[in-house]
Amino acid sequence: MCLFFFLGSFQFATSQNLIPNPSFEEVNEIVPYWSGTFSKFNRRIKTWSSPTQGSPDILFYKLLDKMFPKREKVDLGKHLPRTGKLMVGIKTFGCLTNTMHCKEYLQVPFKEPLRSGEEYYYEYWVSPVELSVKVNGFGMALGLEKMEDFMHTGMLDIPPAHIAEEIIDGDSIQWHKISGTFIADDNHKYAILGNFNDDQMIKSKVEKDGMDYGYYLIDDVLVKPTNPKIHSLSPPVAVSKFKPNKVMILPNLLFDLDQATIKESSFPTLNDLADYLIAHPINTIKITGHTDNQGNQDHNLRLSQERAMAIKTYLIQKNIDSERIQTFGLGSQHPLVDNHTEENRKLNRRVEIKINDI
Repeated sequence: MCLFFFLGSFQFATSQNLIPNPSFEEVNEIVPYWSGTFSKFNRRIKTWSSPTQGSPDILFYKLLDKMFPKREKVDLGKHLPRTGKLMVGIKTFGCLTNTMHCKEYLQVPFKEPLRSGEEYYYEYWVSPVELSVKVNGFGMALGLEKMEDFMHTGMLDIPPAHIAEEIIDGDSIQWHKISGTFIADDNHKYAILGNFNDDQMIKSKVEKDGMDYGYYLIDDVLVKPTNPKIHSLSPPVAVSKFKPNKVMILPNLLFDLDQATIKESSFPTLNDLADYLIAHPINTIKITGHTDNQGNQDHNLRLSQERAMAIKTYLIQKNIDSERIQTFGLGSQHPLVDNHTEENRKLNRRVEIKINDI
């Protein structure tokens, strides 16, 4: 598997863009195949995901005429990404014609949570395939948690923060801007893009001899506060102690004696760690538990594993994706110092973390 990192020049200011990977240039895999399943899309792209069973497509500009299998009436040969070398395609209409995955969506974590009560501007760019059904209803919804609602027919029970009422038509080779402003009603952590209208209520335009579903290309996603002083896009001072790609001992972390129960006094440290991971949604973390050499070594190994898992569970409860967290327990195998004194043994009873900066 090859890794591709395309850092093309963007045509909008990104200095305060809260969307990571806004032009879909960071991917794990590029292949000339439609995604087919949501899991394939999620695996192939960085940061973004499909919140339903829909399977958005990752489209590389050099492979547009080689996409397999061939889709009837879908011609991508004339299309190019708005910026960079990749774009994403989603279905936006077709539930009434029994099109598989008739509505597809794109979900992404913000670089840092929105601030309740503040106004934000959003935009993304769409381009309809030439013979696609042309529709309205594009918009943006917000979420406090990662959405995994594997429905087939659309996220119609989620009120979008903003929705565009006009049909996106015109020259199918051109890019058309979806944009608007909204007031954050909570400290939302996720954005969801797509079409939020029921097909029975949607405004649509069917092309002569065209497709019986809507298929649009998406590129260049932007969300930023209208007040540029609201977000700095840098971690708060309280979490700056966490450094990527370095093994660190979690400070002020205590457990009940010979147990994997985290003491309440440890919560501020773990909350800071969770905040850091939320502010850096692409990073993963490795958690390793260690003990001293007192007592049964099998018990110590199991205890170190359980303590690392306890921290993982705590982070998951703070809305950190479990797939970002690895845990290990090494018992007393790797002491920092000899175990001859209680002071030294206290140093060896520790939990280490390593934040991986992808």
